[in-house]
Amino acid sequence: MKGISSFLTASNLANLTIRNPATPRQERDSAHSNASPLVRIATALDEQFGGNLVEQARDADNVIRQLESTKDNAREARKARAKEKLEQIKAQLKMLRLLALDPEAMARQIKQLSRMLAAAVREYASAGGTNAGVSAPDPAMMTATQTDVAQTDLAQTELAQADLAQAGTAPTGSISTDGTTSTNTESDPTVTTEAASASQGAVDSQDRSDAENEAATDAAAPTPFDIPNKAHGAVSGVDKDKEEFMRDVRFIKSMLKSLIEQARRKMENDPGAENDLKESEKALKTVETLLNDMAADTTLPTPTVNVVA
Repeated sequence: MKGISSFLTASNLANLTIRNPATPRQERDSAHSNASPLVRIATALDEQFGGNLVEQARDADNVIRQLESTKDNAREARKARAKEKLEQIKAQLKMLRLLALDPEAMARQIKQLSRMLAAAVREYASAGGTNAGVSAPDPAMMTATQTDVAQTDLAQTELAQADLAQAGTAPTGSISTDGTTSTNTESDPTVTTEAASASQGAVDSQDRSDAENEAATDAAAPTPFDIPNKAHGAVSGVDKDKEEFMRDVRFIKSMLKSLIEQARRKMENDPGAENDLKESEKALKTVETLLNDMAADTTLPTPTVNVVA
């Protein structure tokens, strides 16, 4: 106690008072109040031990910020690609009406779109930091998806050719002896075919309307994860972009499920088409699992601690 009292003499107090005002280095660093923890620690160490740690820490901090920016850009690019795939799937769903009279081709296209949907959700999830994105992708699913995408243009060309071929048929007519024109509906099977096609088209139109209504209902219906996610969103500001993406995925998934049932009703003991539909259902189950993982991911983002030796 006596030593402390002798240390706190008037002379020492005067010296402390003189050293108290901010040095130029302190004034310079105070302008960077938003500096990272690493820079603030280096500043304190420089003041205590001297050296040039602050500049080294700032260089390291700049590198870290650049890496984080690159990671953010890569995540946004993956999300953009996933959303682009959804738009492609939506466009191709509209073409399925051309396959109403060919359940086998319809089943094959449904399988391709289901796998594309699973790949899109997996890519988006991998950019969002969910458990679904951390898991390793299924190599078989990835290979099948790449094959399906490569076959899309060929399938669309075949559909267009089939549509043109069907449009080229027309009922033939004959001219009677009295100069009037009559349509030969008995000898020309085209009329019967067109009538059947028109009837089938009406049924298909009703099926599509039912599928769209069911898909809209399923997409709007809350899932078991929606309630906790809404509460989480009120606190942390949940990503609206992810909500919209998941809503679109649910709508497309419901449309594909309805189309699977529609194709099954029109099939007549076709093992190949049935196998395609089973593969479609498998892909849609993967989509459902990924959606559940995304919906259950309510983890708040945590800062990353970087230690520079």
